[in-house]
Amino acid sequence: MYTTKKQNNIVIHDFAFSGTTSLTSVNLEGVTKVGKYAFADAGLGEYTETDQYGEETYHYVIYFPSSSISTVNLSSDNVVVEEGAFYACAKLDRVVLGMDAVVGDFAFADSSVRSVSFVDPDEDKAANGATVGTGAFAACIYLSEFDFKDVAGVLPDMAFYACASLTSVDAPYITEIGEACFADCYNLSYFKADRLEVVGAYGFAPYNEQSSQGAVFETVYIPNLTTIGEGAFNACINLKSIDLSKVTNMDFAAFYMCIALEEVVISDSLTALPDYAFFGCTKLSGLSLNDIVSFGAYSLYGVQLPTHLE
Repeated sequence: MYTTKKQNNIVIHDFAFSGTTSLTSVNLEGVTKVGKYAFADAGLGEYTETDQYGEETYHYVIYFPSSSISTVNLSSDNVVVEEGAFYACAKLDRVVLGMDAVVGDFAFADSSVRSVSFVDPDEDKAANGATVGTGAFAACIYLSEFDFKDVAGVLPDMAFYACASLTSVDAPYITEIGEACFADCYNLSYFKADRLEVVGAYGFAPYNEQSSQGAVFETVYIPNLTTIGEGAFNACINLKSIDLSKVTNMDFAAFYMCIALEEVVISDSLTALPDYAFFGCTKLSGLSLNDIVSFGAYSLYGVQLPTHLE
């Protein structure tokens, strides 16, 4: 176990403990910054392929599993966890962060973390909520517990991509989710985000070539949703209903092959359906199209339409 001294503003620099094998727990009380790949499960190596003319065609950075860290406590005020700090920690189980933590790009990606919680290190100080970077928890396939109520603002691209054990998200302070943020979270059965306005491309959809379905929720609670990116709900095969009463922008194939979708409330301000918008939604009926002035290719393919349209 590694424990910092009882003092503040401790900085752990880039690669400081990368590739260590003996650490099982790190109590980083007083640490305000953890540098890039500081504890990454890595003995770094590089591999480059060249073509017949000697030009570089592929370049890899290779990570070799080694770390035994299972618990991380980073509950200080204003802590910053930089890019890849705990990348691919294969035995990581539990992480505790301060409520105003800044979690960098791919900070815990591809690790075995199962639980992430936030604590208030200073109850007299108002916390604005933690923020997470691109791919911060991507491919954390065992992550099942995460305090989304302590995260605010934007969840960027691939933040929780392929978190296959994640089943429930209640994120009252999130306003936007980026591309593939919850893509390949194929066990996600509950999603609520009262302030969410933007769902990026493939937000809940299958994202890699081996995936065939998106999230499995039957409904979502996003009352302030205004913008839906390309394929955002693509192949969410259990989705039955969704409120689009405030949506003004919808992109290509937003609800492609949502085969269980039955009920959709469309905003009066939505005037265009993009290509493949509701393609394959064969159970969808009663769709109000009075305000739509532009219908994209195959936008209503398979939808149960009335016999007469005006």
